[in-house]
Amino acid sequence: MNPSKHLLAILKAPARVLGYFSHDYLRITVLAGHGMADGGIQHDILWGMVPSDLRLPNSDSTVLIDRSKSQFVGVERIQTTGNE
Repeated sequence: MNPSKHLLAILKAPARVLGYFSHDYLRITVLAGHGMADGGIQHDILWGMVPSDLRLPNSDSTVLIDRSKSQFVGVERIQTTGNE
């Protein structure tokens, strides 16, 4: 696969942890503008995909979604500019 094509298939979306609702999974909300008619959507993702400091309820992060497969492929910390 052409690496540049694969990079175009990755969508970064803001998300917030709702809580730990089932064995090995965290429930997150992909925030408004990214699903369910742009109002946000809840989804369960594997506990191990989320950095340990972002697993608490109401933690904000960025989820990586492979658009070609409609799968969550990672979670990142929100990048800050240091001006906050």
